[in-house]
Amino acid sequence: MRIIEMEEQGLCIGGNPGAIAATSPLWREDIEKYGPWRPVDDHFSETKGRVSAWLSGDPAAKIRIVICGECVSGMDVAWRFIQEGIFSPWDSILAVSQTAGRGRHGRVWLSPPGNLHAACCWPAGPDENFTDPGWKNMLSLVAGYVLAKALHDLSGIDIRLKWPNDLLAGGRKIGGILTEVRSDHVVVGIGINVDACPPDADLRHDFAVPATHLAREGFKIAPLSLWTDLAGKAKFLFEHLTRTLSPSEFISVIRPLLAWIGKSVSVVIGSDEFAGVITGISPDGGLRLNRDGSDIVIYSGSIVPIEDQ
Repeated sequence: MRIIEMEEQGLCIGGNPGAIAATSPLWREDIEKYGPWRPVDDHFSETKGRVSAWLSGDPAAKIRIVICGECVSGMDVAWRFIQEGIFSPWDSILAVSQTAGRGRHGRVWLSPPGNLHAACCWPAGPDENFTDPGWKNMLSLVAGYVLAKALHDLSGIDIRLKWPNDLLAGGRKIGGILTEVRSDHVVVGIGINVDACPPDADLRHDFAVPATHLAREGFKIAPLSLWTDLAGKAKFLFEHLTRTLSPSEFISVIRPLLAWIGKSVSVVIGSDEFAGVITGISPDGGLRLNRDGSDIVIYSGSIVPIEDQ
């Protein structure tokens, strides 16, 4: 596990262990838990300059997690690592905080110290797990499924997937997932509210659901400890899923995890607003709904349960 300072690249600031430990009690706990930290010299490229790094004292770590201090976006850092040939599938960046973390449709994801802000390089294929091309359209949903299941297994909280990329606990948003594909690379961004979340009064008015955080739901854990467990579980679940199931079989597996399955929801797509009942996932990853007795599939839009309106 490494702590990276990328001030020379304009991506990251304040990344040494002492500075990170000072950002929150949870990070202090993780810095002490995963130390001692050893400095390592690294080079991204001759043109980008040298970058300082720290390795934890645990040589047996199976998941490679890169830690940085405050950054613009953990996904931007992950993409830079990929460009420089440093990241391989399942390597990930964990940022203490982000100044411009991004969510779906370019929305800003609030990223205070203490919450989890990770970006993970995922397999893009083709390989033995992607012989069926149908998986390509399912990557975002597979990410949502494995992270929802991993978080449930770890915390005991009933986690549901709000199509296409939000994690809910008790009907409230506890996390979000963003999948970006560039050429032959995939980066999955994950934000989880660990001990803080936006108050209900700060919600957008465009069909957002209220938020919650893990501590409020009775599960207390520090961000690096959480991500170390989640990343390992997610890798195992992903490999098992794509090795043992076809995309058409996955549709049936993910259905019980969908938020509001069989319930009436309001849907907004651009200027169009209508009601429908969620019935499942289509073979190409869309959301299936029954609208006025007819089956339809949507590929974008905002949904909320009608009873919460």
